[in-house]
Amino acid sequence: SKHESNLMMVTVKGGINKNEDETHIKFYSIMDVSGSMGQMVEYNDELDPEKIMRHSRIKIAKMVQETVLEKLHGGDYAKCVTFSDDAETVIESTEMISANLSKVKKKNNDIQTKNMTNMASAIIPVMEEMKKEEMKKLQSSKSTNIIVLTSDGLNNKGIGGKLLISALKT
Repeated sequence: SKHESNLMMVTVKGGINKNEDETHIKFYSIMDVSGSMGQMVEYNDELDPEKIMRHSRIKIAKMVQETVLEKLHGGDYAKCVTFSDDAETVIESTEMISANLSKVKKKNNDIQTKNMTNMASAIIPVMEEMKKEEMKKLQSSKSTNIIVLTSDGLNNKGIGGKLLISALKT
């Protein structure tokens, strides 16, 4: 049977702002690596709409994440947590100076699919970490937290739906 695929493309544009009052970014990626993310999807190429592209969902997620990582710079931090049965931090919080970019991109590229979908195993710890960071943030530190959740579907393990939303509100 043919499955309908819904893909969303996000374009990230921006330059380096040398303003002293610059706000830095803390980029948190929460990526589904369950088995279904290995499924192939077809889509039209953005630059050549007649051209059909074919990649796995995880490959698309990793390409998008790499694009975001390449746009970050010194003073910005990136962290990636994957989830399947359980959460795994694949990229520890890393300052995105040019010397760290190739190491972070390799870790991103090495992400593989496996097992079930337990979203809460990754979302709740990331939210708790962000709350702790907010509590200890210095007055002089200006940063914006950005969370990107990449997934192809519903939980099939752990808490989800209204229970997960309730847990996030606390």
